[in-house]
Amino acid sequence: MVASILSGGERKLTEKFARFAEHYGFTAIFCNPDSGNEKGPAEGKVGYHRRNMLVPAPKFKSLDEYNKHLLALADAGAKRSHCTKGACIESLFEKDSAALMPLPKNEFDTAKHLVAKADGYGFMRLEKGRHEYSTSPKWVGCLAWNSFQGGQGR
Repeated sequence: MVASILSGGERKLTEKFARFAEHYGFTAIFCNPDSGNEKGPAEGKVGYHRRNMLVPAPKFKSLDEYNKHLLALADAGAKRSHCTKGACIESLFEKDSAALMPLPKNEFDTAKHLVAKADGYGFMRLEKGRHEYSTSPKWVGCLAWNSFQGGQGR
């Protein structure tokens, strides 16, 4: 998302993220690196959910069933009063949702399509070696494509 942090804390966005933000009509607001104090409400919410839903460590037989249990806990939590706003969390969410802009008709393609050649050991390196993938020996010396959006490589 951020290509570089400029003086004064301004951010130079990557071209793809700038186009993504423009497509969906939002302006990104960034916190400073290594400044957890700027993210207090978000960190507090994570702590609340950990303490109330994941402690003690859960034991379950079915992930689907446990996910349903967590959803029920989240739905129940939405019925309580917000700690500072004095209104039901669920009603605050509905009010926020009503103010959202509609999504564009066309999705933004976030995938990054690359072509790479597997080396003699079957490794493919992408983005100047920042990402390294091991492949099957049958791909040694072959060109392959991949999509960073969970696409299937060949």
